[in-house]
Amino acid sequence: MPNGESKNWVRFCIAIDGFRSHYKSWPNRVRVPKFFIEELRTVLSPESFAKLESKINLIGDESHFIAEDGDGRSFNYEFQGSSKIKPDVRAFEWLGVYPDYYD
Repeated sequence: MPNGESKNWVRFCIAIDGFRSHYKSWPNRVRVPKFFIEELRTVLSPESFAKLESKINLIGDESHFIAEDGDGRSFNYEFQGSSKIKPDVRAFEWLGVYPDYYD
């Protein structure tokens, strides 16, 4: 796990990848620490942030990277870690946005 600036982006993508690997569909929301939403606003252009939000709803709370859908399915990065099974399409490819981190 990287410990540089991009560590939260990596965790975010791992939660989405884990959900995709387990359920063969995409989550429609991810619970993230509130500060991460502001972090994304800083490292993404306004257009990229809007593109991200068009695919996934960011819910800022005390949870740490829990990908969910409307059917009650979830993948919790904190407890489930990175999946041994890789998704057919990676989260960063599906999202189509690339944050400007420096590590």
